[in-house]
Amino acid sequence: MKIRVVIRLIPGTGLDISSMSLQWCWQGDETRRGSSIQQGSLQELIAWWQGLPTEQQDEPVCLLVPGDLVSCQRVDLNEHQRGHWQQAVPWLLEDSQTTDLDAVHLVSRLVSDEGHARVGCVHHSAMEQLLALFADTDMEVRWIFPEAQFLTGEPGVVRLWIEGEYAYAAEPGGYGQLLDLAALELALPGLLKGSAVKDLESGEEREEGRRGVTIVGGGESPCVEKIATWMGMDLAAGMNAEDVAHPMAFLLSDVAAGAYGSDLVNFRSGKYKCLRRRSRLWRKWRWVAAVVAIGLSLEMLFNLGSGYYFQQRTQQLQQENFAVYKELRPEDNRVVDIRHSLNRFLRAADARENKAVFLGLVNTLSSVSALQVGKEIEFMTMEFNEANSRLTLDVQATGFDHINRFLDALKARGLQASMETGNQDSRGVLARLILKEGQ
Repeated sequence: MKIRVVIRLIPGTGLDISSMSLQWCWQGDETRRGSSIQQGSLQELIAWWQGLPTEQQDEPVCLLVPGDLVSCQRVDLNEHQRGHWQQAVPWLLEDSQTTDLDAVHLVSRLVSDEGHARVGCVHHSAMEQLLALFADTDMEVRWIFPEAQFLTGEPGVVRLWIEGEYAYAAEPGGYGQLLDLAALELALPGLLKGSAVKDLESGEEREEGRRGVTIVGGGESPCVEKIATWMGMDLAAGMNAEDVAHPMAFLLSDVAAGAYGSDLVNFRSGKYKCLRRRSRLWRKWRWVAAVVAIGLSLEMLFNLGSGYYFQQRTQQLQQENFAVYKELRPEDNRVVDIRHSLNRFLRAADARENKAVFLGLVNTLSSVSALQVGKEIEFMTMEFNEANSRLTLDVQATGFDHINRFLDALKARGLQASMETGNQDSRGVLARLILKEGQ
């Protein structure tokens, strides 16, 4: 079982920090009964906790609350009530509760093998005060148990747990109820007297004989002798005593065995459910994480600012382009996409310019072809490249000298003329000529 810390509030010391007294110890498989139990104030507990190694401070905490702050009782259920026990329990408690159920935090668990419900009750104000006390201690209080649910009576025996001026008294099958010694003196005769026990299923009643007493704790306390006097018998006649140094020592084994049980009353449920915290190792590096988060935030802000700047710059350039386009084409009043309109205008201007270049080249070529030097050339194909304003001719002649005279005639008319390729075969010379404007 995972080791954890068990803290117990001592009965009668209240929730005032100045008067509160607590017991605490490590709880685990190897823990011996009563070993290493410490007692002191809340400040002493915090000092002890802060002195632990970091990894031990990540262990969860179990808090045991006494019967003067919370109550725990048994609610017997018949077969019909067990089918909807969660709705039946508040209705069955209405007569026994002196306070409004809306003012208390009620937690109930079905003990299915015994046919009854275990019910815990704590005022919301007390619960909030408990959580506030431990909120600043950096402890993860995962369980808040009423300690009375671990103090149960035995068949035919009343069990008493003595601690100072207080005692838990548990009837057979019931849970411990905290009483001071004056109240215990009044209640003990009724507890020892056998009462009529009613069977919930059959409805029949049977008489129970006089009960014995088992005392846990107290040691050599005069309380034990007082109880014997109240009972009207010697200590050995009807009493058994279990010598345990602390009631908490008696509770440890039961807490260890049942802390993960589903039938235990845990006040850390509902609106008070414990949310698992991150490990202390993470909390140690949270400042580094905070710096990284700040850096990422600054980078995000920079990106947002850059995006805003470039968006504004884009709009400014669009407006400048629109102004230039309107200067070039003031008659165009149907501008939707300035980029598209400007590209279309430039392509149209290039097409007009290329058309003029092409016509000039063809006109010069035609005039040269009409001469004697041109009649020696047979034209095969002609292609005009708009990108570089170049006219490509595939021609055929009887010899390279005819090709050269033709090129010289073109150059004399102001063109740039050259032979890109030339091959001679049985039919003559096949050549590719390149013509451009200018020298």
